[in-house]
Amino acid sequence: MGCKKERNITDPGSLVPKTVDQNPLLPSISINGTLLHAETFGTPDSAMIVFLHGGPGSDYGNGLNVKQLADNGYYVVFYDQRGSGLSKRQGKDTYSIQLMLDDLTAVIQYYRTSPSQKVFLFGHSWCAMLTAAYINAYPNRIDGAIFAEPGGFTKELLDEYGAMSRKLALFSEATNDLLYADQFLTGKENQHEILDYKFGISSSFSYAKGNAEGEKGPLHFGESGQ
Repeated sequence: MGCKKERNITDPGSLVPKTVDQNPLLPSISINGTLLHAETFGTPDSAMIVFLHGGPGSDYGNGLNVKQLADNGYYVVFYDQRGSGLSKRQGKDTYSIQLMLDDLTAVIQYYRTSPSQKVFLFGHSWCAMLTAAYINAYPNRIDGAIFAEPGGFTKELLDEYGAMSRKLALFSEATNDLLYADQFLTGKENQHEILDYKFGISSSFSYAKGNAEGEKGPLHFGESGQ
């Protein structure tokens, strides 16, 4: 009998789910020079709602309840942003706010069936800010927006959030959990499986009180569409 090949933790699918460029069975679209994990619900000719997930670096898994809007006559579009979730990974120097805006434009163009089709944006957390940036840049391109648990819309609010997020309780359990993994997993820039895994175990979504989603605990990236 032949020997079974030993798997390496950096092999696709070992630590985290394969991305769309590694698994052609996942639903995806090719836009703006990259490959994005994406799926839709509803009738393509209906008014479009594009869901923009939180992060940066998360996925649309925790927002899939928005697909219920398809039952109300909307065409609901989900996509993992560039380099996030199950979308293709990119080099760290290829990201910018303008590129994220360009990706959103390309996603809308990909799914839009006519110039008269109405388009609404549903931005969650960080992408509520991205939605606001899109409206500021292209006020005539969309017909409305929903902001869910938005981040700061002004420099003052962003500075306040940044100062809060940089606080480090050196001996806290959360800090210990984050640093402990570095003893065993220290991924290089191109080892996205390791880096994604560390991101998954060191971060979580927070939920409003009474949100049934929170009862199941935080969703890690890559669980959407599975």
